[in-house]
Amino acid sequence: PRDAQYPRGAFKKGIVDKQNKASMAEKQSIAYYLSKGVSYVMHPFLLPVWLVLLLFGSGMLPLHLTPYMRRYLVGAVVINTVFIPMIAIILMRIFGLIKDYSLSTRQERMLPLLVVAICYGICGWMLAGAPALYLLRRFMFAAMGCTVFAFLLNTKWQVSLHMTAAGGVVGIVFIL
Repeated sequence: PRDAQYPRGAFKKGIVDKQNKASMAEKQSIAYYLSKGVSYVMHPFLLPVWLVLLLFGSGMLPLHLTPYMRRYLVGAVVINTVFIPMIAIILMRIFGLIKDYSLSTRQERMLPLLVVAICYGICGWMLAGAPALYLLRRFMFAAMGCTVFAFLLNTKWQVSLHMTAAGGVVGIVFIL
């Protein structure tokens, strides 16, 4: 029945309709769309890419890297922190391991967090051959550690993955 998730008689009293109207008004506000835009731009998958670009732009990564090495670096980061986790989450959705892409419950976050931690570790390992990329390699292993820590915390509490990722980026920028 449609009343199952609402208090008894909520539909008859119009409470649900008022909640839906308020929700619609909230979704039409500029602040709603602005917050959604910031959430997409600062998505945890994209933050390592933005960090690489920031490190290149600030001169913290060696500018004397060959164009091949730069493409390899950006490619390794994008593939391991964006594409592989994204494909893994799409496959989890197709196979019914998660209900939706928002990962709104603790149980749904467990497997994606594990995949992301492994991808960060692989990315750090791929960067191990270049001594000039020491700082970025350390960041990838620190991100893997933060993801494992979020995984462990997620067994008991639901933590904000956006804030976890943002905290890692702020931490590395603060150290610089």
